[in-house]
Amino acid sequence: RTMEKLLQWAVNNSDTNDLGKQAEAVRKGELKVDPSRYDPAILEAILGKDDATRMKEAVACITDLEDTVENKVIALDNLELLIEGIDNAMNIENMKLWPGIISQFHSTEALVRKGSIWVAGTAVQNNPAAQKAVSDSV
Repeated sequence: RTMEKLLQWAVNNSDTNDLGKQAEAVRKGELKVDPSRYDPAILEAILGKDDATRMKEAVACITDLEDTVENKVIALDNLELLIEGIDNAMNIENMKLWPGIISQFHSTEALVRKGSIWVAGTAVQNNPAAQKAVSDSV
């Protein structure tokens, strides 16, 4: 309901002719959009965090001694989904995330051990660069 009110307010308080002209100018390449005009927090709220940020946050969670096992399992599940894409799997090495993942192979919590090993297995599947990175890190 609130979003409907916000949309209605925006429509009522906008010059549709001017917006149409600006949109056409952007399409033609005559007007460049200035990304510095937009608050990154608002963009993140609308678009969500990028994969690299989500991967870093997941590894930060699993290596945080104060975080709960439940949160770590969720973070590992999310990380595993993210690295199913080979680009993200290869970024584990570039972002120096392997040490955090591998350190959890010896966690006292079975679910965390299982999740971290599952993440590693997903990342190295059909990915020789990730296989080398893991073997060099172990």
